[in-house]
Amino acid sequence: MGRIAHISIALIAAVSTAGCTTIMDETTSAITKTVAPRADKLPDGNYVLPAFTAEDDGTVFSTSSPQAAQTSLAKMVAPMNAKERLYFARVFMAMGYYHGCKDRGQRHYQKNPFRSGNLGICNMTTFYSDSQPRAKALLEIGRPDSDVLRMMQKKRLVSGAPVGEPYQVGHGMAQSWSKWIAWSGHRLDGKTRSELLQEFLQKTNGVYGKNAR
Repeated sequence: MGRIAHISIALIAAVSTAGCTTIMDETTSAITKTVAPRADKLPDGNYVLPAFTAEDDGTVFSTSSPQAAQTSLAKMVAPMNAKERLYFARVFMAMGYYHGCKDRGQRHYQKNPFRSGNLGICNMTTFYSDSQPRAKALLEIGRPDSDVLRMMQKKRLVSGAPVGEPYQVGHGMAQSWSKWIAWSGHRLDGKTRSELLQEFLQKTNGVYGKNAR
């Protein structure tokens, strides 16, 4: 697979272990549903989408390749201001993790990606409340995880002299998107900003529907 160019500047400027259901997780979700800003519901069952500074231009998220996923998301968030980008990135990440959780009964394919270590609960509201660090990483480094490929070098404890050859840890941009697409991102394929937001609001009964601005 070809190397994907790093576009974190464009994204930010323009553009777990097994467990059982916890009382804390359920309580947090219940409180959130009571106090969080809720979108208005229309007679047809749809929710009024949050207002953005720019209208939805019809861009669809594509998982046809890691490059397509990265660039289509960058184009989708390009017209937004900083607060809107963070809100949408949180919705986007919550949506992906929710689908993976529903499909597999696990919250994510990485270790401890959320504050809540519970794999058994698949709650969109909880995923959104846990999503800010991952959303910020998405915007800042342009990838759906923070396990950036880097070089390491073992050193002797006393002298600090290098031992053996340098080696790589983590994985690159293309593999990052490939892992996320395979886990759950493919569930978001072909959807516009409006469609993603509407699905999010349907899954949360309108909670967090007025957080964009």
